[in-house]
Amino acid sequence: MTGWETGRDAPSVDGMTDIDRNHPSAGRALAWTLLVLCTVGNLALSLYGGALVLHIALGVATVVCVAALVFTYLRRTR
Repeated sequence: MTGWETGRDAPSVDGMTDIDRNHPSAGRALAWTLLVLCTVGNLALSLYGGALVLHIALGVATVVCVAALVFTYLRRTR
């Protein structure tokens, strides 16, 4: 039996969101992957000694990944 045959009301669609908002996107997965790789790379450079330019490049990439993740989070929650 379906909901129509039992006399129950149909579910409301008010307040429903786009289904894509509840599933991780490829961009978010990429941002998380790059964030982890940049963090591990910066740790390795710190332990084994590395050029300052590489530290700065990985730091900038980390900030960009965090900004992208925050942006997508804020966009999904609004």
